[in-house]
Amino acid sequence: MPAPGDKLPRVLDIGCGVNKQPGAWGIDIVQDLGDQQFDLNTFPWPVPTGQFLVVYATQTLEHLNDRVRVMEEIWRVCQHGALVFITVPDGVCPGYVQDPTHASPWNVGTFLYFCPEQFIQGSEMPPYHFKAKFHMIFYYLQREPGRTPWGAALFADNLTVVLQAIKE
Repeated sequence: MPAPGDKLPRVLDIGCGVNKQPGAWGIDIVQDLGDQQFDLNTFPWPVPTGQFLVVYATQTLEHLNDRVRVMEEIWRVCQHGALVFITVPDGVCPGYVQDPTHASPWNVGTFLYFCPEQFIQGSEMPPYHFKAKFHMIFYYLQREPGRTPWGAALFADNLTVVLQAIKE
């Protein structure tokens, strides 16, 4: 965290790695990759409540163990109306399955559990009581064909979602 009295940016980059968003406060498990080193599998995160207007998590959430706690922490650090940009490998694509560091699969339906007003049409919302509440603004599934060293086709489907934090 910044020194007392320093002002924290309004943009957070979770698991920023070497590609931290410009002007963002970056948090990463690897020392010297962000502004703050921290294991995001530990809760709560050392980030102030209601601080951020924009949150990025690019190719990070799939490496974290507890999907509910992660979404609740993201929601906690957001202001009402904050935009959250998340990119993960789709949980059923070979790109997700083959990586031994991937701990939790995600798909568009996973995010809808945290969007109670938009839950799967024709279904009743299960009786889960998550603190985190979002509105899904956009999602996009991009198929990225590639080749393995032995010539077989490999698909790494990346899912991008844009959520808006609902706090009122």
